[in-house]
Amino acid sequence: MSDFIMKVCPHDTASNPERWFLVVQYLAQKLGSHIQFDISLDFTDFHQNLATADLVYANPTDSIDLMDRQGFVAVARPDNHHDEVVFVANIDVASPSLQSFHGAQVATVPSLMPTKIALHIFKDKGIEPAGLVDCDSWTGVVGALWRNELQLGLVYKDTYDELSEQGREMINAFETSNEQIAFHNFMVGGNALERKDEIARVLLEMHTDDKGKEVLQELAINHWKPTSSEELAKIKHIMESY
Repeated sequence: MSDFIMKVCPHDTASNPERWFLVVQYLAQKLGSHIQFDISLDFTDFHQNLATADLVYANPTDSIDLMDRQGFVAVARPDNHHDEVVFVANIDVASPSLQSFHGAQVATVPSLMPTKIALHIFKDKGIEPAGLVDCDSWTGVVGALWRNELQLGLVYKDTYDELSEQGREMINAFETSNEQIAFHNFMVGGNALERKDEIARVLLEMHTDDKGKEVLQELAINHWKPTSSEELAKIKHIMESY
């Protein structure tokens, strides 16, 4: 029987789940525990089974929900990755800019953090879209623009970065945010909560040994850093404001 169950945001396991098995193995060895990696097929599966998890690598929105609803604690975050948004347009739109979004219908996934970051940027610039058109996924946004159903959209930067060359040619990505206010977190709760300080130490020192460096390299993370309460408060403010 496992000491802990670990889950990872499905977006992060979609293309290369093997790298997260390496994380689980590293943590298990350092903690002297048996950790079961419960991989999620999609976000529906992920959210339905979060209550069983003790360790979760979660996106910003799920991080706040885990804190508020299940008493999880954010112990670490990547030092070099933030959730950002790419502003995109139909390829036939001439010279699109952020001002193009004023008074326009916008293809996006309204409930997710990249959309809220975009709305935060729009508010600062006095830009008011006419409305948000709910697509079922970030790739759905790309499809809506390519089919000429809408002219402007928002795409999560990580999704855009993972598009094929053909996928990128379907849209015009003309600007990318650099707000650096939202990020994924390593969350500890459930049966692991009483060992949160030890788990945090293992993560924060991961870059100091050769095996840890190898695992971090697979994740494209330089090192973990502590998540501050001020940073979490800012994420929560963005979530609740838009």
